[in-house]
Amino acid sequence: MFKMNPPHLLLILFVFLSSPMHGQYEFLPGEKELIQLQEQRSTGNWRLSAYLKSEREWEIFRALLAVANIQNIDSILAGQVRTHLSHSSDSIRSAAAFALGMSGYQGYDEEYFALLRNESSSAVRKRLAEAIGRSGSSEALTVLINIAAETNDPQLRSETAIAIMRAGSRGLRPRESFEYCLALAVSGEERVQPPGLYTLWRLAPNPLLDSILTKNSTQLLALTHSKNDWTRLYLGALFGRVPPEIGLPGLTRLFETESKISHEQNLTQLALSIGSQLFRDPAFGKLGLQIAHMRNDNILSSFALALARIDTSSFPEIRLPLIDLLRDHVADTTALSPVTRGELLILLSRLNPAGIDIGLYANKERENELFRAKALEAAGVSGSMPGFELLIRYQVHPSLRLALSAWGFTPQAAAVILGSADSRVKKDSLFDTIVLNALTAVKRNSMPLTLVVSTALSDPSLLGRLRLHRMKDTLVAVHIEALKELSSPRDAEARVSLLRTITALDREKGIEYLRLGLDDPERSVVTSSLALLKGLGIDTSVTIARDYFLFRDREWEELDSIPDGQQVILHTSKGKIYIELNKRDAPVTVMHFLRLARSGFYEGTLFHRVVPNFVIQGGDPLGVGMGGPDYRLRTEVSLTEYAEGMVGMASSGKDTEGSQFFITSLPARHLDGRYTLFGKVQEGLDIVRRIQIGDTLERVEVTGQRR
Repeated sequence: MFKMNPPHLLLILFVFLSSPMHGQYEFLPGEKELIQLQEQRSTGNWRLSAYLKSEREWEIFRALLAVANIQNIDSILAGQVRTHLSHSSDSIRSAAAFALGMSGYQGYDEEYFALLRNESSSAVRKRLAEAIGRSGSSEALTVLINIAAETNDPQLRSETAIAIMRAGSRGLRPRESFEYCLALAVSGEERVQPPGLYTLWRLAPNPLLDSILTKNSTQLLALTHSKNDWTRLYLGALFGRVPPEIGLPGLTRLFETESKISHEQNLTQLALSIGSQLFRDPAFGKLGLQIAHMRNDNILSSFALALARIDTSSFPEIRLPLIDLLRDHVADTTALSPVTRGELLILLSRLNPAGIDIGLYANKERENELFRAKALEAAGVSGSMPGFELLIRYQVHPSLRLALSAWGFTPQAAAVILGSADSRVKKDSLFDTIVLNALTAVKRNSMPLTLVVSTALSDPSLLGRLRLHRMKDTLVAVHIEALKELSSPRDAEARVSLLRTITALDREKGIEYLRLGLDDPERSVVTSSLALLKGLGIDTSVTIARDYFLFRDREWEELDSIPDGQQVILHTSKGKIYIELNKRDAPVTVMHFLRLARSGFYEGTLFHRVVPNFVIQGGDPLGVGMGGPDYRLRTEVSLTEYAEGMVGMASSGKDTEGSQFFITSLPARHLDGRYTLFGKVQEGLDIVRRIQIGDTLERVEVTGQRR
């Protein structure tokens, strides 16, 4: 990993002892202090600075990783990091560029340019390009493009495309960036084509990009016959975001190609792209029907997902045949999963709200619960009075999943129904029932249910009526009791929602409990309380205490005992997934993941979120995406990238990780530096791609080292 210089004997010993053949890797004292500083998000009263001045390369490297994680650094510390851009070690130079990029520190463009032109290491040039993408100016991006265009280094050329994507997320999108990526895409070089197309896809749609692509449509369309699967996949993704005059012939040709070879991943991407284009031009209807005829979970769920946000009146000529197809698919309990059928039912309810009795599907007790929950979602999006009444009935259902679904889609239905011309008496009666149901639901002392109910009540579709309701004070009192009960770190998001609803209903009570929220042990509750108080015009000053994991001797002993290359096996209902954990990049995360695995925490949990061609997500004991352990972990970023089969920690924001994890089914470079990456699939990526929502993680087996 490190470039070894003969004089640095300690570094040689460090690398020797940590090599895979020894299996055991114990953190050295300096590393331990740096990991603790990183966990505290602290420079340690200049201790971090001292490590950056060390003569030991491994200490400098770990200190630079700490800087990348702390991110909020001053000019003095940034200057120290900058000096390591000219260090003799490739690894140190790479880490220094990474740290400056992650810190968002600006002003080093000229130095980056000089280093890029003279740097001999491809890996370091890659990190310099990344730093420019994360924090460089528009001018710096243009210079990087010119340097990359002149080089024969495919890694720098590819990474420049990714840097353009990162800069684009900051709003920097000069013409040169589009032209550069297009040049990569049509270059005929297999190593640089996919990243060029990937970035064009991530930056589309864009008027300037549309103009450039239209002028070069012949070259793009020629790529539809590429033998490179990745090139065709990202080309298909791009065709879903470009003007119809390019998208239609492009997707038509790709569909013919992928259908002949039955490439499921690429067909899944085409389903997303064709569905997305249907709202632009009804000419895509024929392709849409061809996709809809396929009895494949990933393909059909992707198609339904793409159509979920568009106006279904955009394709009237295929509406009736599509409705017939959807009815057949929803009734097919053998070829399709319950969740896929549920997604198609939602689409059916949007296409034909008056011609479908959603209650027949939701009330089938023999049906899979996941399908019934999707049926309630269909009731919410249908915008019909029967659908609204169905949701209200299920708000107090004993099944947590069904109650959550009912409450989650109540505001969407309420916005339509409560503002309609229906009987005022009937609407008032329904609203009274909602209030009574809310009292019952909050008293269940279920964190996810309380969170969803509180969020629903603070929605504008309900809030105005609630403020005038005769039971408002009772509702506020019940929320306050729930606020006192939900005291675990994992309940922080629910506490924030409760505070927001209490404040919306009763300003004075809200201010009282927001002030108490300033003393909450969870940072997210404190910062939200501050923001809400500020929004009320109340100025307050408070020091936010650090919430972090403080290592003790036994924790270090536990961490040191974890073998380098520790492997776990995910036993799922679809098969085994072999994962190698990376304790050097994410020591705290790996330690806690193994604790949970050994305790049986993950046994019988569901994969509750699946996005085809992106990620599968599991690890929630509640199975709904809102559960976790009684703690929150810090985000641990590293130089490792999100390729396919990478295992990361899910979060609701920086430093909010718990037990939920995800596995990428395709490369996802836009996740780099944002989510903790703590493992990699060694075997079973085909299983990852077969996982559907509702599939079970039966257990996590902790084995030995890499096989």
